[in-house]
Amino acid sequence: QESRGLGDVYKRQEKKRAKAICWFIDVAENCKTLNNVNGVFEIVSGLNKGALRRLKQTWELVDNKRLCNLDSLNKLVSRNNNHKCMREYVVNAKPPCIPYI
Repeated sequence: QESRGLGDVYKRQEKKRAKAICWFIDVAENCKTLNNVNGVFEIVSGLNKGALRRLKQTWELVDNKRLCNLDSLNKLVSRNNNHKCMREYVVNAKPPCIPYI
């Protein structure tokens, strides 16, 4: 029987957390495709919570493509200029569209 140290347990947890983060980023991208801006805002807000952002080793396991996707989603829901990017996105979106409420 193989003995596993505490480090192995943490590595498995990091991989599971990174996989969950990737899944949520993909869901947020799908929400954007469906013009569900409220869903994008809620998911991105959750991913930007301090407790999750402090998991540096977990975030290092998230691939660059998804990190770039998350960056573009962050720009979409940015609070800069009174949510200017989000308002412009909603105005230009083809119906149906679920705005941020």
